Amino acid sequence: MSDAAQPQKPLPPLPPVQPPNASFLLQLFLIPLVIVIIIVSVWLLFSWLAHMGTNPRDLVRDIGKVNDASWQRAYNLAELLRKPQYDELKDDPKLALELASTLQSLRATRPQRKKDVEVQADERGREKADAVYDNRLKLELFICRALGEFRTPAGIPALTAAAGPVDDPRAFIVREAALQSIAVQASVIDPQVMQQDDALMKTLLEASLERGTGGNLEEYNRVRSSAAFALGMVGGDEALERLAQMLDDGDPNVRYNAATGLARHGDTRALPVLGEMLDPNNTEALVDVEAKRDEDVSAGNAWKRALVLSNGIRAARQMFEKHPDADYSQLVQWLTDLENSDANARIKLDAKALRLEIRKAEAAAQPT
Repeated sequence: MSDAAQPQKPLPPLPPVQPPNASFLLQLFLIPLVIVIIIVSVWLLFSWLAHMGTNPRDLVRDIGKVNDASWQRAYNLAELLRKPQYDELKDDPKLALELASTLQSLRATRPQRKKDVEVQADERGREKADAVYDNRLKLELFICRALGEFRTPAGIPALTAAAGPVDDPRAFIVREAALQSIAVQASVIDPQVMQQDDALMKTLLEASLERGTGGNLEEYNRVRSSAAFALGMVGGDEALERLAQMLDDGDPNVRYNAATGLARHGDTRALPVLGEMLDPNNTEALVDVEAKRDEDVSAGNAWKRALVLSNGIRAARQMFEKHPDADYSQLVQWLTDLENSDANARIKLDAKALRLEIRKAEAAAQPT
């Protein structure tokens, strides 16, 4: 008999169905729920830690404690003040004064800190001591930037002091930041308030006159450039007269900031330097850096060239809008040459638009 014909053995019976007990339910539901709760709790904890201390008022308080983390808090504060949700804080004089007080305290103790650093260098190593000092300078720098975001003049005295002369080359970064923040504030504060501040104007004018030699040449060039930018934003007869003198400065960035400052107020004395800025073949507008690769220099030069051209067009437009009845025949020629150059399309379109506006205004002014 074949195997197919043999009878099949019956299958064993299935085990009886048992209702789930408490232990089974615990394993099936409770343990996974606990795991999920732990994961969510950890995520919430990290989220809380990430957002802890990001309130601007808390940051200002913590910055005043002055420790190794203060400069990072000052950086975060400067960034937060640029966000729309904190816009109302920019009008808070009390908050600005608290921050300014910390800056003034840091500056008042800076010489002693420097001395302490030199003493510590022999005991704990110069590298560590320098890091402590540099962190303090970074703290001052970012406080200056944060103060520049306020629309209240409460912080101007502290910024004015920080914009004054320094006796340590490393502190130039703080001075530049203070000058730049003064310029930013000048765009949102009543110009007359700043023009009537004798200490501020004296500091800006003195900074615009300073020159360095040797290793400090570039640092002083940047100081004069920042001072020119601030004077152009502040305005007033005294500032404009100084800017007119700075048109002959040996540093191109200083000349360009002086010209754009004059143009912002419709002062046609800026025209010759604006012509220099609008020259597509201007070699002084190129980046002066030592790069490892030729393409780095080429990319940097292209960026700087485009920036100077764009700023020149913007400044020329501001001058034309403030003083439309001046003789702009030379400016029209510079714009025409720029249109026919190898500049990028956006720059050529902007040059053409301004040229057409000037021509239209000239035609409208002709007697009928």
